[in-house]
Amino acid sequence: MLCPAHAVVEEVILYVEDNPVGAYNTRQNWGNTIVLKHAEGLYTKLSHLRKGSIKVVKGEYVKKGMLLAACGNSGRSPEPHLHFQVQTTPYIGSRTLAYPFASYILHDTTDKHLPETFTTPREEAVVSNIQLSLPGTGF
Repeated sequence: MLCPAHAVVEEVILYVEDNPVGAYNTRQNWGNTIVLKHAEGLYTKLSHLRKGSIKVVKGEYVKKGMLLAACGNSGRSPEPHLHFQVQTTPYIGSRTLAYPFASYILHDTTDKHLPETFTTPREEAVVSNIQLSLPGTGF
């Protein structure tokens, strides 16, 4: 998982075991989690991270694009995935704030990849980053 924007690491949970596929842990609902503070009243939370993969510590300043952790299957998670949410408070379990993404690819049920801009994905949508390919650069 890459850092979504410059931030300070507000909270880190890193001790929850990953589940076998199909099983989940309701006692430690969010599993391994990182909460990032981007500004007063603007936080993001990345949850269900793989145990042992978190590369940051509480209080650390992190930059957009920096590797934070690996996708996992910890907590209430029957299969490996990332739970990403924007919230107004630093607490794990805070309510989600509907916040538009600048750009992303929406994967629909027909396997079409639809570019979206400045919208909020619906709950349980499958999304990914837009991959840029700049001619002659190798990027």
